[in-house]
This record gives sequence, C-alpha cells and structure tokens, in this order.
Amino acid sequence: MAESAEMDGSVVWSRDCLRRHRVRFIDNMNDVTVRQVLDRLADRMLDEERERILCDGQVGVTTNDRIRNLLDTLPTKGQRTIDAFKRALWDCECRFLVNEIDQIERQRAQ
Repeated sequence: MAESAEMDGSVVWSRDCLRRHRVRFIDNMNDVTVRQVLDRLADRMLDEERERILCDGQVGVTTNDRIRNLLDTLPTKGQRTIDAFKRALWDCECRFLVNEIDQIERQRAQ
C-alpha cells in the first residue's frame, strides 16, 4: 500500500480502536518505537507512567509487555493523548501502521 505524504486526520482513533488493533500494534512495533513514542508523549505522561510502561530493570519484561502497558495507559489519558499517539507513530516512521489502521477503520465506518 502506498504511503501518503500526510497523515489522514479524518480518521479518529478511539479507545475501542486501540483495543481492536492491539495485536497489530504488538506485531508491528518494537522497543525503539515504544521509546520514541514515549519521548513524543513526554508532556502527556507522568514519569511514573513512563516507568510503569517501560518496566526498565525488571527481569523478563519483553517489548510486547511494554507495548501492552502503553496501550493500556493511553485510554486513561484521554482522547488528545490517543491523537498524539497516532501522530507520534506517524513521526516515528510507522506510517505504514497508521495508514493500515486508518484504512480498516474507514471500512468499518461505511
């Protein structure tokens, strides 16, 4: 699928959207992406939330655990943070993922 130059702002991700695409996020994000996204969401996350998401220093914590922690935290922060998450993914070169989810969500809305 071709990537557009600009993110489609007409598709709004919701709490339910994050839930529906949870496996897609887990399959397509990596530890670097999680950390880059968190850097872009720094003004929206408390240090304690960031530490809880990353679980740095804890034995046996996987990248998938970090992604799950992030996805569980986002809805508690409100719609603006979910919107900022979508933008952060776009800026972190996960445009393919944003475009794919947007396309699926547009089809669901029809």
